[in-house]
Amino acid sequence: MRAKQRRTAAEVFVDGIAARLTPLGPIASRRLFSGFGLYLEDTIFAIAVRGRLFLKVDDKNRLDFVRRGFAQLTYEGRSGVVGLPYWEVPSAIIDDPRALRRWARKAHAAGVRAKERKVRGSLPRQYPPAGARASLAPDA
Repeated sequence: MRAKQRRTAAEVFVDGIAARLTPLGPIASRRLFSGFGLYLEDTIFAIAVRGRLFLKVDDKNRLDFVRRGFAQLTYEGRSGVVGLPYWEVPSAIIDDPRALRRWARKAHAAGVRAKERKVRGSLPRQYPPAGARASLAPDA
């Protein structure tokens, strides 16, 4: 008999998010860098890393995230801070399945639009940092 594998805290976190989002459809997760990508209908719409959830943002839904004070995911690149098209979701929304699904729908729509742009052959959009940022740098 094979011993049960112990799940990491990151896997438990991602499974909990996926369980809250299943009314949207089957949610898949795949390892991505130091976390997980969350997919609906083969479209990435979220990144979970270090116990934090970041949803996909584009020009059509960015203002919703800015108005709520969500923070953009950033990292330190060679030439300074680089902003990614993902913004952090506060725990109050993560803890409210209905609210989380509303925000995830917006993020999924942004993911679908990004896929459509790629199919058409356009270059990916650059996302300069704006407003608050959610850095993955270790806490000092």
